[in-house]
Amino acid sequence: MTKVIPETEAELAAELLRIVRQYDKAHPADRKPRRVAQPKPLSNDTLTVFFSQVTGIPVPLLQTEKQRRSASALWWEPLRQIVEGAGSREAAEKVIRLAVQNMRHERLTIASPSSILKVALSEIGKINTTQPKYDPEHTPREW
Repeated sequence: MTKVIPETEAELAAELLRIVRQYDKAHPADRKPRRVAQPKPLSNDTLTVFFSQVTGIPVPLLQTEKQRRSASALWWEPLRQIVEGAGSREAAEKVIRLAVQNMRHERLTIASPSSILKVALSEIGKINTTQPKYDPEHTPREW
C-alpha cells in the first residue's frame, strides 16, 4: 500500500485531521475533557436560600453531576412539594418556619428540606383543615 502525499493545503489539512481523530480514538485519556455546563448560582429569591437561612444549613454544592442529583433529591424536590402544598411561596415560608420550630422543639435532626418534608406537609394539613362545628342533630348514630 503506497501512501499518497497531499499536494494541496486542503488535502494536507484533511489528512492531519484524520490522523488527529485516529489518535483520539486510540488514546481517549489524552483528550481534553468536555466542558460541563456550570450550574447557575442560586439567587436570593429561592426557597433554598430561605431554608438555609432559617436552619443555618449551608446551601449544597453544585460542582459535579452527582452533587446536582443529590441536591435535586434532597433539596429542590421537597421544597417544590412544600410550595405546591402550601399554594404560594409566602405560605411555604410560613410552613417551613413552623416545621423547623416543631422539629427543633422535639429535638429532631434537620439535615435538608427532605428532613422536614413530612412535618411540613402535616402543618399544611393542619392549616387547611377546618374543624367541624358541633351540631347535636348530626351526631353519629349509635349501632
